Amino acid sequence: MKKVVFVILIMLLTVVSAINTYAGNSLKLFYNENFFDLSQEIIVRGNEFFINAEELTAVIGTACKIDPSNTALTLENNNLVKNFEIKKYDYSLIEPTSITHNLPELICDKVYFPFSFITKEYNVNIKYDQKANILYFFPENGKLDTFTNKKCNYTLNIPDNLYFNLDDSYDNFDASSVSVINNDNTFSASIICDVVNKSSLENMRFLLSDYTSSDSEMFDSIVEYKQSYFRSLLDSYKNEFLFGNLDSTLSESNIKIIKQYTENLFGQDSNIILFNTITSSKFSSIEDVNIIITIPAYINKSIYSLTFTMEKGALNDSNINNILQLIKGLSITNLPTQQSVPEVLHDNTAISAANSGIYPSLSASEIKYTVLEDPLNLYKIKYPSNFVPYLQNNFIDNNSYRSFKIDHNNFISISVEHSPANPNRILKKINALKSYYNDKIKVNNINNQNINGKEFIVLNYETDNNNRKEYITDYFIANGLRFYTIELNSLIQKPSESISNEFLKIVSSFEFTTQENSNNTNSNISFVKFSNDRKGYSIFYPDDWSIQDNSQDINYDSFEITNPNFSGPLDIVINESEYTSNLTAAELLRYTTGYDSSSLDKYFKNYIAPYTGKTFKVLKSSIDAYNDFTMIYKLVNYLDEGDRYKMCYSIDIVRDNKINSLYISASEYLFQDGVLADRDLNYILDFMSKSFCIEDTKEYNKSLHSSDKRNNKIIFIENFFKDALGKSTVVTFAKNLTSEKDVLIYINNSDEAGAYRLVFDYTNKKIEVASRVLNPEIAKSAEEKLRNIFKGKYIQDISVNFNDMTISIKYSDTLISEPTTKVYYLQVTPSKKDFSIDFVRKFNTESIKEECQNFLENYLLNDVQVYFPKSFNYLNENWNKYYYEKILIPIYAESDGQSGYFYLEVDPVTDCTRILKYISTNDLIQKIEDYYFMTDSDPDIEVLDYSTQSGDKFCFNVSTSSKTGKRSNQTIYISFDEKNQDLTCSPQDLYFSGILIE
Repeated sequence: MKKVVFVILIMLLTVVSAINTYAGNSLKLFYNENFFDLSQEIIVRGNEFFINAEELTAVIGTACKIDPSNTALTLENNNLVKNFEIKKYDYSLIEPTSITHNLPELICDKVYFPFSFITKEYNVNIKYDQKANILYFFPENGKLDTFTNKKCNYTLNIPDNLYFNLDDSYDNFDASSVSVINNDNTFSASIICDVVNKSSLENMRFLLSDYTSSDSEMFDSIVEYKQSYFRSLLDSYKNEFLFGNLDSTLSESNIKIIKQYTENLFGQDSNIILFNTITSSKFSSIEDVNIIITIPAYINKSIYSLTFTMEKGALNDSNINNILQLIKGLSITNLPTQQSVPEVLHDNTAISAANSGIYPSLSASEIKYTVLEDPLNLYKIKYPSNFVPYLQNNFIDNNSYRSFKIDHNNFISISVEHSPANPNRILKKINALKSYYNDKIKVNNINNQNINGKEFIVLNYETDNNNRKEYITDYFIANGLRFYTIELNSLIQKPSESISNEFLKIVSSFEFTTQENSNNTNSNISFVKFSNDRKGYSIFYPDDWSIQDNSQDINYDSFEITNPNFSGPLDIVINESEYTSNLTAAELLRYTTGYDSSSLDKYFKNYIAPYTGKTFKVLKSSIDAYNDFTMIYKLVNYLDEGDRYKMCYSIDIVRDNKINSLYISASEYLFQDGVLADRDLNYILDFMSKSFCIEDTKEYNKSLHSSDKRNNKIIFIENFFKDALGKSTVVTFAKNLTSEKDVLIYINNSDEAGAYRLVFDYTNKKIEVASRVLNPEIAKSAEEKLRNIFKGKYIQDISVNFNDMTISIKYSDTLISEPTTKVYYLQVTPSKKDFSIDFVRKFNTESIKEECQNFLENYLLNDVQVYFPKSFNYLNENWNKYYYEKILIPIYAESDGQSGYFYLEVDPVTDCTRILKYISTNDLIQKIEDYYFMTDSDPDIEVLDYSTQSGDKFCFNVSTSSKTGKRSNQTIYISFDEKNQDLTCSPQDLYFSGILIE
């Protein structure tokens, strides 16, 4: 009936189905509520099933006469006589699927009826349970008085107003799971039977490594295992609820357990769950009320599950009666019938809660309130008890976030952050929001409100990013170091009057509280200091914890702080990264929070957070800019690799284009009501986060004035080789190969210069040379390989530069043609017995432009003029990529009167170029005009300039005049979305991928 419930049914049904078998059963037929044994088996030809005509007609009591030549058949059914031709096909020559099987057929000298023929002539709906080898002839309308399930040992009397659900195809039927529905499909009931055979019991013994318990105890373990699937389903729903509305459809699902019962039903200890499920999208929600009754019957070696599903609000007298009739009408072999009414059907409080739904209407009933009190952040507030707890992150004392869902599109949140007491800090916060959202924010109003003697500043604004419109009202108030934000967030449309009024009541209930006196239970915890003197930061951590280098890239630091007691649920990492020098504070925040995720890889290098590449939401972020450094704070909730829910608090220290980030992540089960249950751990993490700060050490100040910005580990390696090979020795390149201890370096300015492969243990300051190859051998091998590659060309010069490990070749195609010069990086990898050399193209702005022009001329078979965007610099655009990574090049090209925009991908390793996206100028102009025609019924459009180049993007300058005569100018930027491999334009409504999509 509903997709969500169908998933539940399948999960419950498949617990042991993989190991159940039904081999060796002879064919049975269910017809007119009786079973018949058949000696002739069903046969299959192509996609059609057949049954022996003579045996079938004899069993079900109809007359069938076949002429001696087997060419015609007479069928008498319901006093009606019909004659049919008997078809015969040579299936060695004819494909069975190409035939419409609607007449009797002669197969292997016997006459068979195809199922499609039986369906028409007998007015039945055929279902075939292939596993149990049982054929069912149901009435065409699905109306049965009684259904006997021999496979699962029960009989069901079906109420007059319910019908068998016969939607599936006849060959996709399993009597282990049958359902009945009402005539408008708003109520459904299913009976699922898991048969626990000998193989199932043995399999469970294997899973539990239990070979001594009795079969009945193993049966109970299977029942528990089956119920655990429902608990896993709850976790899946929770993740979908918390993170499901990240896509453009804002789709989301949720589940709410109304009540669970343990009761004796059919003489067995049974379990009942009453719950609601809801699926939502932008403008609609579908919610169901569900009841699952699980009846384990060891005597039958079976687990019976009765599932009832109806629309929200429909658990009424009529449907309760349907449920009761089905339960009383169910007779399970070897079990007593159920006469009493299950508790769930007369629990009026639970029934009312289920009918009210997951998100009860604020105006439907009297609202009850819950008091939320936060003793760490000194406030309390009241909110309606039926609001659903949503995203929460509160394990660092000076940053707190709690939110509650009102419905799919509306939620409230209360957040706290600590900041120095400053009369302008609220204004600073508002200005930061404006900078963060940039042109995607519209501020409607800012005003002061006195509520219950408290002065709030109220900000009402709208944001629109990637077609995700949000209407937000913030109430700001400060108290000492604490800055509070009470927020109402509404997606797609403005909040209703009832929601706005209720939100104002919540704000009115806000109160400050006082610090409770308590004994300091953490005085016995001592800390040690870790300082990274060259990077200029330090942190304290408990003296019985440990810190170790965990760098996967030798060019950047990454440290992990661990404690054996929390090795699984707690992750603490300090990671080093860098960014381009022209980013503002607002851009730093936008990119690091993922608000503009497409720019993170472009402007940052090695910015790796625990949630990078995963599903995450930034709950709260802030930035403090000082004279020579900046601090970024974030509360982030995310799903890890195993889809486990985690909370993260991070601090970025930004200084001199370097970022040193502290990430503290913890699994949800460490928390209780959003707060760490272990108060000592809370104290430790809070102390550590507050101790993470900059330090102006001698080494840091020295590095500021040094041209050598390399990592400490590379400098350590270089000093090692200076001692071994001479003071002039330098390391020109370093990278990790298979692990953090497998390091490749290039050494220069030494008689022993070359490529070295090291076993490197920085923690213990140990270096071992695993293998090496010296420069003379590298040069010889590289020149031979290059000459072989350019065999057939006229080579004028080959030279190797060991300072940057490059090789250049000057060649021409003919003796009289202009020479071409190409430069390659040498990728040298030594091993114990040999070494390998690979060539990687080295580009600059001119050479990459020439490469793109040559590629397009070969592609278009014509002369081409190419242009980069204004101020485009190849090295600046690709500064954050290693020389062997693929690069993206934007090109505007003109050829033979035609022009257009190309986004090319150049692979330096394969020395190949390909087109990622192209759109002609004419097509782009047409799409822009189409867009404006859709937004204005009769605009006057003038494209002022369609080849303008701005920064790293191309753009169109467009002037439009509406029917009223009002003229406006707009610049439309054309860029490439690397993640989605598509061209995009702003305004956001323009999106090009071959068609125009609003």
